[in-house]
Amino acid sequence: GLKFAFSGFGATLRIGEGTVFEKAMIYLHSDAQVSIGNNCTLFKTQLRLLNGGEASIGADCAFREGFIHVNPNARLSIGDRFSVQPRYCMIISEYTNVTIGRDCMFSWDILLMAGDSHSIFDVVTKKNINSTIEESKRRKIVIGNHVWLGARTIILYHTDIGDGSIIGTGSLVKGKIPNNCVAVGRPAKVVRRNVAWSGENAAGDISACGEAYVRMTEDNHLTLL
Repeated sequence: GLKFAFSGFGATLRIGEGTVFEKAMIYLHSDAQVSIGNNCTLFKTQLRLLNGGEASIGADCAFREGFIHVNPNARLSIGDRFSVQPRYCMIISEYTNVTIGRDCMFSWDILLMAGDSHSIFDVVTKKNINSTIEESKRRKIVIGNHVWLGARTIILYHTDIGDGSIIGTGSLVKGKIPNNCVAVGRPAKVVRRNVAWSGENAAGDISACGEAYVRMTEDNHLTLL
């Protein structure tokens, strides 16, 4: 069930050693660039890049059933050891930039939107007020290293989540969340600081979280947009 489809000219697909595809589909249009690291798994994943879009996926990543759409001149970068559960959707709008760090764990039904996807005009000035090239270039999503997103989380543009943090189930994030904290709600608010998490259930020792991620929360990162 694997399908690669190229249209136009100048697109490049690089695949690392040991990568496994099952019922996956990758579409590349002109000048699109895709790099997939070693030992990745893409199960029922649809990856679509339009003209000039770029996607870089690190090593040892696991994607379950979902959809990634990288629009023209947009950028997506995902670090090593990333995992995401089924029914996720990532929409990287034109000229926007999304960075996801290493060792991140995303649960089910994750929605990540780096733009509005449609245009809004002021009827008095007749001007586009939400999706000009200049505005789009300012729109970024930055998710740090070792971040855990709970099920049905929505991440919008102008979001910056610090290393080691946890976003609770059903939350909507648009703004800055500090490192090593728990944030929940719509919009997400910090409810607990100075935490570390492990992918191991019922871990008995904090060392399971990884020494690099056992840190105090830096409150100077709390500004919301």
